[in-house]
Parts: sequence; C-alpha cells; structure tokens
Amino acid sequence: MNDVGCTGSESSLDQCYFNGWGINDCEHDCDAGVMCQASAQTAAPLRLVGGFSPSNGRVEVLHDGMWSTVCDNSWDINDAIVVCRQLGYNGAVRASTNAE
Repeated sequence: MNDVGCTGSESSLDQCYFNGWGINDCEHDCDAGVMCQASAQTAAPLRLVGGFSPSNGRVEVLHDGMWSTVCDNSWDINDAIVVCRQLGYNGAVRASTNAE
C-alpha cells in the first residue's frame, strides 16, 4: 500500500485512499508503523511487527495470501487511528515513519 490517506473515520485500512494493490515505490526503510492505546487485539488481515510490545510496530497487510508492508508516504495519525481501530485497540498514540 502506498500513499495511504485516511480521514480517521474508516473502520479498516483498505477503506482509506491508496494507490492500489501492488502499486508501490517504497523500500523497507520507508515502512509505516503505529503505536496503539490499550490492548484488545482482534483477528484482522493486518498486523504489527517488530515493535517492543504487541500494540506497536511496522504495519503489515495480508492481501492475496501474502503479508506486505505499508509505505509511509503521506502516513499520519489518521492512518494510525484506523489501523489501531481495525486491530481492536482504543486509539492511536502516534504514527511512525521509517519503521523497522
């Protein structure tokens, strides 16, 4: 996912604007990340990887049976809010760029 643009009201990341599946010009040093509030994870085609707790890390999306990262172009707190909501958290603390 590249150039993701959420308003913050979407219930899942794939409802936000983005350039389309497979249209991506980012390397892994431009991966998007989030830090979510509280803990209430649910099953979703979305996960956080490589963080210091289950509520933060690099955002990965499951599409067509494969996990892929989300590019941090245009990534902001509204995008993080949607990711955290989709994962069952109460909200987002921050959106991060260059996530590993």
